[in-house]
Amino acid sequence: MPHPSRYFKIPKTPTEEMMREWMARKMKANERMKNQVVELENQINQGLRNCQAIIKNLGRQFSLQSSTMTTLILLFHSVALFYHQIKNPNNLPLFDDDKTNSVLVRTFLKAEKVEIMDLPE
Repeated sequence: MPHPSRYFKIPKTPTEEMMREWMARKMKANERMKNQVVELENQINQGLRNCQAIIKNLGRQFSLQSSTMTTLILLFHSVALFYHQIKNPNNLPLFDDDKTNSVLVRTFLKAEKVEIMDLPE
């Protein structure tokens, strides 16, 4: 005579069913925990990227401010004389126009104010 399990399904014991349900619940809980851990890691990484961007922007702003603060500002009453503004009272040639090769003449013209006077006759 054949075994009766061939013709109909023998019900499983309640402990086996309970164990399977418990294992299924445990697996779902583990997956939820893993998803939460991944989500927290993503939030932490995003926060770190935000902090790095803030630090980089502060560095840029500091370098920009330090470069703009070091520029020289001339006072209102300060005057700068340029080459074409210097008047030559004796109409002597300026140093660049002087064609002489004499170092003494150039040095003398640079050091002293030369006045040309009419000699008495």
